[in-house]
Amino acid sequence: MDIRQDFSSRYNPTTLVFLLLMSAAFTYSAKADLPFCSDVFTNAVQTHGQKGNFIKFGFDARLSNPSDVQLHIPTVEYNPWSGRKSCGAVHCLAGGDPVPKLWIEDFRNTNSTVRYLVAPKSTLYLENTDIGEIDIREYATAEFSSSQNFFVIDRLFIGHKGTLRLREGSYWVRNLRMEVESRIEVIGSGQVNLFVQNSLDIPFKALINTNTKDPSRLTIYDESSSHFHVGSTTYAFIVTENEFILSHGAKIYGGLVGQYIYLESASEVIYDPEGAQAISILRLCRN
Repeated sequence: MDIRQDFSSRYNPTTLVFLLLMSAAFTYSAKADLPFCSDVFTNAVQTHGQKGNFIKFGFDARLSNPSDVQLHIPTVEYNPWSGRKSCGAVHCLAGGDPVPKLWIEDFRNTNSTVRYLVAPKSTLYLENTDIGEIDIREYATAEFSSSQNFFVIDRLFIGHKGTLRLREGSYWVRNLRMEVESRIEVIGSGQVNLFVQNSLDIPFKALINTNTKDPSRLTIYDESSSHFHVGSTTYAFIVTENEFILSHGAKIYGGLVGQYIYLESASEVIYDPEGAQAISILRLCRN
């Protein structure tokens, strides 16, 4: 029997319209229940969840363009020997409660056996949306060319000075590894949501979305802990579930939310309030 005929035979047109309206209302309600991203990223850095959270500023680490010197963080520590203040002309202060806990319960995974190997100094266009492994070798480039906007990847590797180019959409990656001076670029005109399940390690002098220099074009959610290493530069709004470390001289343009935040020596987070108004993170917050 034709499924469509069977479905229509069970429900009259009035019932069908009602069911469709209920489905649409449920979808809208689920989205409306999400907090506004601008309420999550109200300042350069925030903590979320438990009240034992903190931020620790290393020597000369700072926030630039903060919306307020009082942070929504229960404990703020700074290096008394720093030559510059942590919040502009003054040191940052501990504020009230952190923002509500941010959590995605059903992280998307795949058992796909599709594998892409991008040879050194070559370029490869990726069509699949369900991928087991992407291996981008040194000086190589991989670019998502599919018109779809939902991608699930089990393992993703970007070699030395390799480049990954992402079009508008949501990318769910179980394990992401990058080597020094590798890049992630955002192309096209839309926004990219990058979700990473395992610990996220952004290496020495890695460049994330520096081609657009627009933090509202990229959001990063890490279900574990994150470490952005020495000299890395990132334009994005970032949520990490646990510990976040920003190493010496590393910079983030946009905003950052985590439970335990370490800004090491001479590191910097530069807040983008207009970008915070523009972003939307699938299943996490809305604009």
